[in-house]
Amino acid sequence: MNTNTSFAPKSRNSILPNRSGKAAGAVIAVVAIIAIAALVWFFVFRSGGGASGGMVSKYIPKDVTAYGGVDMAGLMSSDVYKAFKPQVDAALSAGPMKEATEKTGVTPEKISALAFAMGATPADMLVTVKGDLDAEKINAAMKEQMKEGFAEIDLEGSKFVNLGMGGYSFGDDGVMIGGTQNMVASALKVSKGGESVEKSADLPALAKNVDTGATFWAVGAVPKDAIENAKSIPMVGNLVGSVTHTALSVDVGSGLNIQLAVKMGSDDAATQAKTAIDGFVAMGKTEAEKVPDIGADLKKVIDGLKVEVSGSILKFSVEIDSATTNKFIEMAKKQGGLG
Repeated sequence: MNTNTSFAPKSRNSILPNRSGKAAGAVIAVVAIIAIAALVWFFVFRSGGGASGGMVSKYIPKDVTAYGGVDMAGLMSSDVYKAFKPQVDAALSAGPMKEATEKTGVTPEKISALAFAMGATPADMLVTVKGDLDAEKINAAMKEQMKEGFAEIDLEGSKFVNLGMGGYSFGDDGVMIGGTQNMVASALKVSKGGESVEKSADLPALAKNVDTGATFWAVGAVPKDAIENAKSIPMVGNLVGSVTHTALSVDVGSGLNIQLAVKMGSDDAATQAKTAIDGFVAMGKTEAEKVPDIGADLKKVIDGLKVEVSGSILKFSVEIDSATTNKFIEMAKKQGGLG
């Protein structure tokens, strides 16, 4: 792996030229590649033993509001992903995506794992990427795209390529760190001894209720405005409006293993929610059988759903076998696949 990024540093207070148009193309070229299979189709993954875990402890800062990881190597080898691979390949071999992959050398197969996080606002994003990445080739592609707008500044003792609405840097271990400048700066501080999210009080504790070794997993606080909006939902508003945090893991081999943990505002709220959900599940079993073609499969999934309560935390888990998963995949492909 080549991570030599020795370009002349500029002051972090440099006034950068307006290059939003060029930046948009550059950011899309990089971010779309590293996220194409991971952040859009998060429910078609396979476990790989928590490949993102090391990046969480090394780069994700303490004060994030949500974070998670993706095992891309596991995804590439999963039966479920292989069912959709022709469509992914078609997307990568056309137009701007083809040019971007050729110039940067970055493809999903070259990425082994991702970790991601959100800051205080939805605009504060961070993605760390581990894999066979050539920093010099990526920088050269960005220079060609940005032309005179390409700017590199010093950030926490590392080089940060500023793309106008975000940018990226490389860690000492070759991990690519992308996102808004403030989030990348925080990640670099963590990598040099700062406190990681594992020192946070709430999120890591809730994450223990799902499988952080799964192909996709995430944990985060529910935004207050979302909670307020949820309170207006008929029948379930009071219950949904009590949710404060959620955690999810999705693990895929030939089938699916899904785990969800929901932290409620109180123990009583969690108990009441379970009672209501038990009623919905019973109703769902009856209605599922009426669905054309897949009614029996849906009922089997609902029959396998486990709902538990522990204090203020509701836990859901379900395993979907390979035969049922394949049937759902075939239906999805007939209806347009991933598009």
